[in-house]
Amino acid sequence: MYRLYRTRAFNYRLFLCLVLTLVTAILTPLQGAEAAVPVTAGSYLLQLRGTLVRSQAGDTLVEALWLTEALTPSQAKSYALMEIAMASPNLYRLQALAANKAVLGEITFYMSRQTNLIQEEMVLPPGTAYVELRAPDGSLVANGAQSWQSNEAAPRLYYLDLTPLDPTNRSILLRWASVGSVDGYAVWYTPDDIYWYFMTQTTATAVVVELTDLPGGQLAGGAGKFAVIACNGLTNSILSESIIVPWLLPQIYISGVQAGELLTYRREETIDLVAAAWDDQERWGISDRIIWRNSQGQVVASGSQLLLAASRFPVGRYQLQAVTMNERMLFAAVEFGLEITTVLSCAELGIVPDYNREGELLLPLRQVMEGAGWGVIFDSERGEIHLNGYFEGYIIYADGTLWQDGFFLGLVPLIDIANQRWVTTAVLEQLGFNPTWDDTAQELTLTPR
Repeated sequence: MYRLYRTRAFNYRLFLCLVLTLVTAILTPLQGAEAAVPVTAGSYLLQLRGTLVRSQAGDTLVEALWLTEALTPSQAKSYALMEIAMASPNLYRLQALAANKAVLGEITFYMSRQTNLIQEEMVLPPGTAYVELRAPDGSLVANGAQSWQSNEAAPRLYYLDLTPLDPTNRSILLRWASVGSVDGYAVWYTPDDIYWYFMTQTTATAVVVELTDLPGGQLAGGAGKFAVIACNGLTNSILSESIIVPWLLPQIYISGVQAGELLTYRREETIDLVAAAWDDQERWGISDRIIWRNSQGQVVASGSQLLLAASRFPVGRYQLQAVTMNERMLFAAVEFGLEITTVLSCAELGIVPDYNREGELLLPLRQVMEGAGWGVIFDSERGEIHLNGYFEGYIIYADGTLWQDGFFLGLVPLIDIANQRWVTTAVLEQLGFNPTWDDTAQELTLTPR
């Protein structure tokens, strides 16, 4: 019996030793793994972006992007003040967990049935090892858990090259290289180091981005900045480079008018034109910024519609522009020409045309010029006649010489009839007109030469 007892006692002790050894062997790696979980030494800002797909099997994140950025204590405090906790069974929960899975922080947000996009930010407190996204029922969203990677596995970008693919530098080829474990890359663009635009997410190491509707560079020298982020869980590596990114000029259109077209109006008509403007970068119409100006830079109207009496312009040719600008005060314009003509009825003006000895048609200078919209001033003391158009003018001196802006143009034979100065159609040609006389209708048509 004694020997049997000792045998049994020996077996029991052996069994106990084997159990203790096995438990120690199992627990030791687990304790080592738990202790080896990387945690944050400071606060981080987490940005979660992606699409939530709902199904009977559960919720799944698609094209998810987990970005982290180190924060100073003051920044962490400022961000934390904006995190408002809400209690509702219909809210999703984003939780920051310690290495032992204790909850260190949490934000909740509502996902409506109409949208499935997630764009949330959360401050991760020091000591965060995991982040989990949970559905309203408490279940973990599929692939909705991320952890910090060890230094050996963390990604690191070490090369980034930017190559323009078009003359406007708004189609850019980005190429990069990295080491370490990478889930994917995110490409961002900023014109000013303040606002960042998410361009694309990829697993490749090269991508072409188009800046068709984004602002041009506002950094030194008109540069914009691109950044590539290598993502792996909550560990990221960021590399950025700058390149000149010119602004796009806004587009402006005038209904029914081609750029450079010459439009003809009689002084009795109304000029009625409508313009529209579009800014590819602001992505909206900017018709409220349209002005209409002449070749001298003077504004003749503002707004999308140009509504003017053609009589505002004397007979002649003019250049007008519809002009708009974008938020960077860069201007775009469409230029077109105006040709203003008139038909003068001798009956309405009370003109009785006369003829000189050579049979040339004679017309009263003042009535013809005023009918063409020109101003006529007679300086009786000097015996000079000043003719003033929209921009230009002539002077006929007492000796009959014709001058414009200090340049001698020739002699003007003036004929006095009934205390008025009459001229031939040849003189009207000297003054920049192309006169056409209709003897039957007793009408004089004046068009610019």
